[in-house]
Amino acid sequence: MSGFVIGKQLGKGFAGNVSRSQDTVIACFAAKGAEIPFGAPVILNADGTVSRYSKGDSAAKVIGFAVREVKQAKDDGGEAAYKAGEPVDVLLRGSVCVKVAAGTAAPGGAVYLRTGTGTGHTAGDLVASASTTSGETAQLSHVVFASAADSDGIAEATVVTRAI
Repeated sequence: MSGFVIGKQLGKGFAGNVSRSQDTVIACFAAKGAEIPFGAPVILNADGTVSRYSKGDSAAKVIGFAVREVKQAKDDGGEAAYKAGEPVDVLLRGSVCVKVAAGTAAPGGAVYLRTGTGTGHTAGDLVASASTTSGETAQLSHVVFASAADSDGIAEATVVTRAI
């Protein structure tokens, strides 16, 4: 949750940080497939593992967001992320900081997921408005924005009802 100091607004934090933690439900699953960055939407697989949302997945399978944890990166290439086979903490209900790829997030506003079918769109990116082209975005009906985005494009998203 951001604050104000000497007339300046502090940032929200980093993607994957839990915020407003009094109503939070987090569960642990095994990661499967590609790396899962902190704050990324995750889907539940039939075998009980979770994966990062990717092109071709149904937005209805999104159960929550990968939560940031203090961990040692296994390599020096980029930011730490959950690797295949590692335990993944997933926020099932509550608020988390997420990166907003496009649009203007507003408290109570709908959260949309890019499906990866649009030109230049990355599957799994979160946006604050639906695309005018059918099929390029899908609304996450159980998620709303809890804040506007800060200067780094980080906003709070709240999973209002559990998907599982």
